Amino acid sequence: MKARRRPVAIVGFGGIGGALARALLAQGVDVRGWSTSPGDRRRAAAAGVAVPEGDAPLDALCHGATSVVLAVPFPSLAVVAQHLRAVAPGVRIFHVGGLQQRAALGVDEETWDRLLGTHPLAG
Repeated sequence: MKARRRPVAIVGFGGIGGALARALLAQGVDVRGWSTSPGDRRRAAAAGVAVPEGDAPLDALCHGATSVVLAVPFPSLAVVAQHLRAVAPGVRIFHVGGLQQRAALGVDEETWDRLLGTHPLAG
C-alpha cells in the first residue's frame, strides 16, 4: 500500500491555482485550498479540494500541509505570505507570480527567506 502524501495547500483558484489543484488531485494528492471568491470555493470543493470554513481558514489550510502555493494577485501576495509565515512555521511557501525581487513583491526579510518563486521566469 502506498503511503499517503501530506497535503498541499493552494491559496487562490484562478487560472493557475485552479489548474494546479486539478493536476494534483489527478495524481492522488490531498489538496486543500482557499479563495476569497465563494463561487471558486464551491467549485473547488465540488472537485474534491478540502476547503476550510470558519474564522481562520488560512490557518486551518496549513495544518499538516507540507507546502502552500500562493496563486493570488500581487497586491495580496505580501499580506498572505507574511500571515502564512507566522501561522505555519515549517511549511514551504511557493508563489506563482512573475515578479521575483523582494522589494517588488513587498515582503519583509523573514518572509522572503521562506518564499520560493515557481514562475518560469523566476531565474
